[in-house]
Amino acid sequence: MEFLLIILAILAILAFVLGYVLGHSTGHSEAWIEAHLTVADDCRKLGKFYVGKAVFTCSEINDNNPEKED
Repeated sequence: MEFLLIILAILAILAFVLGYVLGHSTGHSEAWIEAHLTVADDCRKLGKFYVGKAVFTCSEINDNNPEKED
């Protein structure tokens, strides 16, 4: 009986740790995607994006440009 309780306790701890790690990494991925899309949208609409008080200008890199030098 004691052995079973120890195993259940270990499984509960592992489940908690796994849930924390997966939840934490998933949250960061979703935040990164949202930030990426926001910057891209601001660049398309305004030609710039803001981080705090800093303003960054955007320029598109087009790989299909016929004037591209090799």
